[in-house]
Amino acid sequence: MEKFALNKSNKWLKTATTMLVAGTLFLSTISQTFAFTVTDIKVTLPKNIEVIKTITGQPQSTKLAITNVIVSEPVTTPSYSQSIQFCSNTDAYFSVGIAESLSTGNLTVKNLLDNALVSTTCKTVYWDGKYSNGENAKGDGKYYYWIEGQNKYNANDTVLKTDWITYKGQTSTSSTSNEDDEEDLIKDLKVKPVKFDPYDNEDVEITFKLTKDAEVSVKIYDSENDKLVTTLEEKEDLDRDTYEYNWDGEDDESDIVADGKYYVKVKAETDSGQKDIDKEDIKVKEGSGSDTTETRLRDVFVSKASFDPAREETTFLVFTTT
Repeated sequence: MEKFALNKSNKWLKTATTMLVAGTLFLSTISQTFAFTVTDIKVTLPKNIEVIKTITGQPQSTKLAITNVIVSEPVTTPSYSQSIQFCSNTDAYFSVGIAESLSTGNLTVKNLLDNALVSTTCKTVYWDGKYSNGENAKGDGKYYYWIEGQNKYNANDTVLKTDWITYKGQTSTSSTSNEDDEEDLIKDLKVKPVKFDPYDNEDVEITFKLTKDAEVSVKIYDSENDKLVTTLEEKEDLDRDTYEYNWDGEDDESDIVADGKYYVKVKAETDSGQKDIDKEDIKVKEGSGSDTTETRLRDVFVSKASFDPAREETTFLVFTTT
């Protein structure tokens, strides 16, 4: 029994020794063929792969400055336009506009640029000599431009630059042209004042001279849509003479009309069929009178129509009071 056990044990030992040697040789082979350590790993990227290093945060801010402002003289082509050029020394959001200086306050004429990003370069905008409603600006008006900038990287860094602008005006194409005239029956049609405030109990005086006996109508129309507002005279037989009418700014419903542009149309026709039509503009503007009976805001506008408070952007609110 002991001999058998010994022989059996020797056999097992021999087998284990053989396996151990074989395993050692296998591991030795692996070590010789693929020898490496963790610190020896090297990775070669394909040529079409780029490594991009991202830097968080904003670039160092430069204090915003508006430079090289150049305003051209009006040119007839295209449409009496004037150019306004300016330069920025850093990325910034700009708004540009034209305003009119009136005895009653400042009035926005037209916005030419609204919160547009200008990136460290020069920018040119154009004014066509018109109000935002398409009406021609007056040649004898006092106009100025304004340029407002806000630093892209510092919302608290804002600059406002403004100066007078020379505008020579152009031929008006308003409704006062007498292209309907057939005979010169109506002479010297005038309105006084041209602009008035019905809210201050003001009215406008309308005068004209009739050169022949004629049937006359005097009516007020809204210039925007040529809609009849009220009738001051309806087919009345009048003698050759000078006449005066007054309009208190109310419509046929006895309500004061909204601010805006209106016109009076005088139509005359003789018994023999001779006709004449004359027109003259009238402007209704609350707060335009020399006297006011109550406190009101007027000429209210903002320098930027849209802005982002999340980026600490701001806009200027401008207004005058009576």
